[in-house]
Amino acid sequence: MRNDNGFEKGLTVPICPSENILKKAFSAFILSPSGFRKVFAVDGIEESATPAVSSADAALTIFIAREFATLLKEHTGKAHPVIVTGTDTRPTGPALAELFIRTFLSEQVEVRMIGVAAAPEIMAYAKTDGTVDAFAYISASHNPIGHNGFKFGWGDGAVLDPDTANVFIDRIRKKAESFSEIQSAVTSATSVSREKTEAVMNTRPQYKEEALRAYEKFSAVVFTGEPYPDRRNEIMNRLRESASSKNIGIVIDFNGSARTLSIDKTFLSSCGLAVRTINSKPGQIMHRIVPEGISLEPCRRFLEDCNREESFKPNGTFFPLGFTPDNDGDRGNIVYMQGNRKTAAVPEAQQLFALCVLSELAALTADGCRQPLAVAVNCCTSDRIEAIASVFGAKVFRAEVGEANVVNLARRLRREGYLVRILGEGSNGGNITDPATVRDPLNTIGSLLKLLTRPELFRLWCERTDQNFIPDYSLETIIESLPPYSTTGSYEPQAKLDIQTTNHAALKAAYEALFPACWESELVPLRKELDLVSWREFNYEKTEEKEGVGSAFRSGQERGGFKIRFYNSAGEPVAFVWMRGSGTEPVFRILAEVKGLHPNAEAGLLRIHSALIREADRLCTK
Repeated sequence: MRNDNGFEKGLTVPICPSENILKKAFSAFILSPSGFRKVFAVDGIEESATPAVSSADAALTIFIAREFATLLKEHTGKAHPVIVTGTDTRPTGPALAELFIRTFLSEQVEVRMIGVAAAPEIMAYAKTDGTVDAFAYISASHNPIGHNGFKFGWGDGAVLDPDTANVFIDRIRKKAESFSEIQSAVTSATSVSREKTEAVMNTRPQYKEEALRAYEKFSAVVFTGEPYPDRRNEIMNRLRESASSKNIGIVIDFNGSARTLSIDKTFLSSCGLAVRTINSKPGQIMHRIVPEGISLEPCRRFLEDCNREESFKPNGTFFPLGFTPDNDGDRGNIVYMQGNRKTAAVPEAQQLFALCVLSELAALTADGCRQPLAVAVNCCTSDRIEAIASVFGAKVFRAEVGEANVVNLARRLRREGYLVRILGEGSNGGNITDPATVRDPLNTIGSLLKLLTRPELFRLWCERTDQNFIPDYSLETIIESLPPYSTTGSYEPQAKLDIQTTNHAALKAAYEALFPACWESELVPLRKELDLVSWREFNYEKTEEKEGVGSAFRSGQERGGFKIRFYNSAGEPVAFVWMRGSGTEPVFRILAEVKGLHPNAEAGLLRIHSALIREADRLCTK
């Protein structure tokens, strides 16, 4: 007998539904190297708060978990590898976690369940505990709460590299065509006794505590850049004393995310900061999950309120900034108090990343680093990063969009002798600070705290850029000192273009054929205004940047990033247009940038770029 959510009564493992139902459920999956996801809520509603999943989705969860267990054994050569698993705070997380546990046990994999955990927490645990071979994390990141999904990685604490992930995805797609493969996976998982799954759940407090300790220690290493305890403690003590003496604090709008049960409050308090929070109950999701735009308003207002209250107190605490994470907590955007200490603002994503890069490069320079410095970014990160990096003698290298691509590029650069302290995707605002391999709002806060508590860093920046150093500076002062660039925001409506063709190779070829005529006609006014005299094309695939026009500079399905960079009469890059198609839907992400404060020119360049893409799309589909 079944209950309403499709589970066999008395069990939490479903009976495998019909082949047609499974195929329909599988077709809704988005499978990409950055993770797998779909709407898991049994009612099919994106914003649903139901904890139930359908029998089809449960069966597919078991099937995917079994395939990862097989891949893990192949990767490690172990008969009984160790895997750590956890969830964010989405309603369907517990049901999917139990299915993971049953499946891994049926495959003779040792399971450590840590329950609700931030993504950087589970990854830090996997990276620093020498007995963990892999992690399997249940989350759909910034997508609505009715969604859920899976992120897999090895014991290095990073998600699977794109090559391995694509092999894994191809295997899943092929085997999913066989109904018997899914049936056998469900049968095996069903055979696992409730006592065994309960035994795993009973050890959850122990492993959760281990994960928190590992993450706290790892975060201190990331904050300081020091693996050695004595030196690390010395730097943390100096930070604590500086923050305490300045009487500063931070606010957090947790929005019910996994970070509610992580180290944020204790760790930031140990840094000498006063910490205030809202929406700190796990699963208390009070507004849209993606930490962009209107989602940052509660945090912005809370920051203003806290400072207003403190302003009436003698020696009151000053809260210069706050942040809001997404549901799995691997991304968080900030709000900051402006110089008047009365109103709070939200920085652009590209500005935020630039601040962090400035901080880390200035700190390395001030501390006497002599190793060649590099920054690894994605292909649509603002050229502002090159302008900042050049001040400190650092080089910038670019990879295709995707956190795993940027992480792999940084690894390659380190093998080549570079010190890559900071990396990331400037278009998203978050940063990855070595030795971390994932974005983490604590990384961002750490970089900003350096700027706020070490005046010598901002002084060094001002001296090297011929700007006046203001001793009583604020975060707003530093933002105003950044090289000015006008850049399309990643989440602006005009940054997303619906198209008809799914053939990215054909679309790019058509765009290349159209562009020379556009250069001689539609672009002439902007060429005169911005002194544009030449252009060069760049293509980005995984960790590679290739300069040149034509398919010879692309490979496979040609789905990587595509950029045309414009140069002035002095040979300096002063503008670019960029595009990259989605791998899962007929959408192109687009962006334009102009050096300097030229928002109208940026908007005009984007309009011309959009029109060319639409015309190329029309030619491909006529």
